[in-house]
Amino acid sequence: MKKYLKIVIVAVILVFALLVLSGCQNTDNNVNNENSGSNTSLRDEIMGANNAVDYNTVNVEDLEEYTKTEDSNYTTYTASNGASFMYPSNWDSVGTEEEPAFMAPDAKGASVNIAEDIIKEEDNISFPEYIEFQKAYLNQQMTMVQDIDEKIVNLNGRKAYILNYVTESEQEGVKLQLNVTQVAFEDNGSVNILTLAVLNDYYDDLKDTFDKMVRSFTK
Repeated sequence: MKKYLKIVIVAVILVFALLVLSGCQNTDNNVNNENSGSNTSLRDEIMGANNAVDYNTVNVEDLEEYTKTEDSNYTTYTASNGASFMYPSNWDSVGTEEEPAFMAPDAKGASVNIAEDIIKEEDNISFPEYIEFQKAYLNQQMTMVQDIDEKIVNLNGRKAYILNYVTESEQEGVKLQLNVTQVAFEDNGSVNILTLAVLNDYYDDLKDTFDKMVRSFTK
C-alpha cells in the first residue's frame, strides 16, 4: 500500500509541475475564452491587482528575508540553468533529468521538484501578471480545499513569490488532500519554480524541512 501511494503521489506532483509549466499564453487563452462575454477581461483585472503593484513598487530590502543556511544533512541540487536548492540527503530521486524530483522515503507523500518557465516577449506580460495568470489557472484546474495564500519575500537577495494552498485529488478511488508550496522568482525572463508538496495531514511534521528547502532556493 505504501508503494502504491508513493506512485500515486508522484503522478499528482508531476501534474502540478506540468500545470505550472503550461505557459502564460495557454493560461491567458483558457481563462479569457471562458470570460469572453465579460466587460472586464482577466488581463485588465490583473493589471490593476494590488499584488502586481506591490511587487513592482516594493524594495527588496523591505521584504521579509529568506536566507539559505548550510546543513550537512542536506544535499544541493543544481539545475542546468544554475538554479539550486537543498533537500534532505535521505530523499529519493524519483524524477528525470528533464523533470527532476525528490521524495521522502516514507508514505507521507512529501516531494519537491524544480522547473523553469520562460516568459516570451510576444506574451507581453510582466512577472507579477504571470503569477496572477498561473493562480487563475490553478483555481480552474484544481479542486481547492484552501484558498491560495500568497506573499512576496526577499529570497537570497531576490524578490520571490511564495504560494501555499491545499488541493484535493482522487486517483483510482483514493482521495488525497495535498498541501502545496510553490516558490517562484524571475531572472531575465526565466521563471524559476520550486514546488513542494505533502499529504495535508503531515504538513506540520515537515513544515521546518519545507522552510529550509524554500530558503535554500537560489540562482
